[in-house]
Amino acid sequence: MAIPVSPENEAVTLRQEMGQSLEMLRFASPVLEQEFTQELRVQQRRSTLFTLGFLGLVWIFFAAFDWWRMQAVLGTGRELQFVLGVMLQRWVVLACFLCTLYVLLHPGTRSATHEFWIVVSVVACGCGVVISSYTAKSLGLPEASIVMLLTVVVALYPLGIRLRHALLAAVSVCVVTTFAGPWLLPQPLQLAEHWLVVIMMWVTLVLSGVTAYFRERALRQQFVLRKLLDWEACHDPLTGLANRRIFREQFQRNMLHAKREKESLFLAVIDIDHFKLYNDLYGHQAGDEVLRLVGNLLADYARRPLDLAVRLGGEEFALVAYDEDVQSLRKRMEKLLIDLHGLNLAHDASPTAPYVTVSVGLAQVRDEDTVDTVFKLADSLLFQAKEQGRNQVCGVASIAMPVINPRRPSWAQQAAAIGPAS
Repeated sequence: MAIPVSPENEAVTLRQEMGQSLEMLRFASPVLEQEFTQELRVQQRRSTLFTLGFLGLVWIFFAAFDWWRMQAVLGTGRELQFVLGVMLQRWVVLACFLCTLYVLLHPGTRSATHEFWIVVSVVACGCGVVISSYTAKSLGLPEASIVMLLTVVVALYPLGIRLRHALLAAVSVCVVTTFAGPWLLPQPLQLAEHWLVVIMMWVTLVLSGVTAYFRERALRQQFVLRKLLDWEACHDPLTGLANRRIFREQFQRNMLHAKREKESLFLAVIDIDHFKLYNDLYGHQAGDEVLRLVGNLLADYARRPLDLAVRLGGEEFALVAYDEDVQSLRKRMEKLLIDLHGLNLAHDASPTAPYVTVSVGLAQVRDEDTVDTVFKLADSLLFQAKEQGRNQVCGVASIAMPVINPRRPSWAQQAAAIGPAS
């Protein structure tokens, strides 16, 4: 199982992939490659079902047609050859089609299983066409060996699998065709026609493969660009945290989920104390660095699946905590304030403390609450924390932190850690 990456690292990964040429049709990130495979499967599901369904109907038609051709073989002593070379493999291929359709229609199928059965169906269909056509040709029965060319085209058709697997299927069919002729066709004239078909199949493989290559390359580029645009629309570019837009959507879902599962849900609204004074003294570039450091700190407190760290705007942040009791949350909030003190970001203009501090309003969601009412309550608790002297949490897990006087770094150390003032 792939390890999830932070939102900020995800954006970096996407931008790196955008700069790659993708000539090898593979993302450097295994997580991104897996996501692309899943999306390809979903996007091309209809075309895959249509193609396999159509091939299945055609195969059933030929299976019925075989009973009519069987009449021409009766009494010749070659009935067994016809049954094994034509009729038996028809039903084997139909069984592969049915298994593949089951895999496609089952929502819980893994991507690797999906790709495996698509390849099996295509190879089985191609080999079935080759064996049945050449068996019928050797028995002097009507057949259409030109259909073998279509199996190569079908193998490289959009079937929800990556090109490397599609090429595996197409090459397998071409190889089987190449060696099946000398084995099943006894007459020189038939062999001459066979080699002509083989040449046409390999040419078709090259042309269809080139087309499929550029198609998948374009799909990969569009996939990365779309994910990057989605990320930028839902995240703050400075801190990498979710923005206000995604906050409302996610918090609404969390509220419904918590109500249904009867779990606790908390919202903390966090504000950096005296941030305007900090910008006035140290400059906006240093202020941006403080915002980034606080954002990174909050991101570490939202690692669980339903937790969420948000930058609401300016110096205001939010933290959503799902399924946690008040005592545990109190410890987390206290550790958050201590960790922020541990950053030791000097703030000479602050009347609260000689370093950067935050005030927090912490509210618990009730059954009758909406997103707006919870946010309004947390915001009022934040205002109360400021009125009571800042550098504290006010609400269901109130904490007032003492002002600590750490050893102050020199101005040179501050400039190295925060950056030059603009």
